[in-house]
Amino acid sequence: MRLDPTQPAAPEPSPEPAPAAGPGQDAVLRDAAAARGTLVLLSLGHRMDETAGPPPPGEPQPHWREVARMVGADIASFSTASARRGPLFARLFASRPVWGSAASAALDAARYGRVYALDEDVGLRAALLLAARGWKGRFVLLVHHLSPRRRRLVRLLAGRPITHFLTYAAAQRSALVAAGVPPGWTSCVPIPADAGFFRPAARAPGRARLVAVGAADRDYSTLLAAAPMIDAEIEIFGHGYSGPDAARLAGQALPANVRLMPHLPVAAFRDRIASADAAVLPLRPVAYAAGATALVEAMACGLPVVATAIAGLAGYLSAGRPGPVFAPGDAGGLAAAATRLIAERALARSIGAGNRAWVERHATVERLSCHVANLLLGTAGGVDWLGETAP
Repeated sequence: MRLDPTQPAAPEPSPEPAPAAGPGQDAVLRDAAAARGTLVLLSLGHRMDETAGPPPPGEPQPHWREVARMVGADIASFSTASARRGPLFARLFASRPVWGSAASAALDAARYGRVYALDEDVGLRAALLLAARGWKGRFVLLVHHLSPRRRRLVRLLAGRPITHFLTYAAAQRSALVAAGVPPGWTSCVPIPADAGFFRPAARAPGRARLVAVGAADRDYSTLLAAAPMIDAEIEIFGHGYSGPDAARLAGQALPANVRLMPHLPVAAFRDRIASADAAVLPLRPVAYAAGATALVEAMACGLPVVATAIAGLAGYLSAGRPGPVFAPGDAGGLAAAATRLIAERALARSIGAGNRAWVERHATVERLSCHVANLLLGTAGGVDWLGETAP
C-alpha cells in the first residue's frame, strides 16, 4: 500500500513489494527484511537527539518523527543506545557518539529490515557496519554535504546496503550521481516546514522590521555593512547548530538599527518571524542547502525573503522564487533588495502569499514524510521535486 500525504496514515501491516534490483540486492532477502521492523536513526545536534516523546504542544513536528509514526518505526540515537546498553557502552563511545549510534544499529541488525538515517555522519558509519554484517534491507540516507571522503564511501555503499539517497540541494544530488549513484536511487526534495506551526500572522505596526535567522554559513558581515543603508529595524536570531560568524557579532559594535535577539521559546520565535515585513538570508557561497530551514520556515510564515544567490539554494530560488536575491558579499545589492520590499508593500505581500502557497504544495512535513515512508516500504522511487516545481 502506498501512503498518500493527503490521507491519514497508519503503520503498514502487510509485506510490501520488493524494490527494483540493484547491485548487491537479493529479492528473497529483501522480502525477509520486510517482515522485520524499521529504525529511524538520528544524528547528534539539530534537535534530533530529543527522543523522549512527541514534541510538546505548541512546537513544530519534525518530519522524522512523522515517518516513524507512519511505518511504526523505532527511533534511536546515542542517548537511547546508551540507556539500553548500559554505562560501559556509554563510556566506550562518550568521545565518539556517532560511532556509538552506528554500532548500536549494527548490533540490532537482526531486528530491522529498514533503516532511515538522518545524515551522512551517522548513516555512512551505520551502513558500513551493517554491510560488514551482511545485512540486507532497505536503507534510506539523508545526505546534507558530500565531502571527497564521503563520496568514496557513497561509491562503496550504494546498493550495498544503501538503497536510496535523499538530499535537500540539487548540487548535492549531482555530487551523488558523480560519485556513481544511479539517478533513480536519489531524491532531491525541499527541506520541509511544519506548515501548521509556521503560519502567517498580522504585520506588527510601526517601523519596518526585517529578521535574519540562523548561524551556520551565515554572512552577517555583509548584512551589517548593508544595515545603515536600510530604513528598517533588523533583528538577528544568530542561533543555530554552528556558526562562528554569528558568535562574533556579540563582541562588536552594531549599527543602530540592528539588534541581536536572545533565545526565545519556539512559539514566541515563530510569532516574531511571522509578524516581520521580510526575512533576510545572507549566506556564504556553498554548494549545499545552507539556510534552507530558515528560508522555508520564513516562506511558510508568508514572508518575502531577500537571499544570497548560492549554488546550494539554486533549486529553491528558481522554483519557489521567494524574493529578490543578491550576489555573495554584495552589501549594496542586499540593501537595494530589502529597500524595494519595504517600499513596495503590495509586492512584498504578493511574494509572501506565493511563498506560503509554494510551501503548502511542495515543502510540508507530511509530503516529505510520506515519500520517505514509501521509500522504506518499496512503493516509491527517485524524485526531483525542486526541479519539477521550477517554472
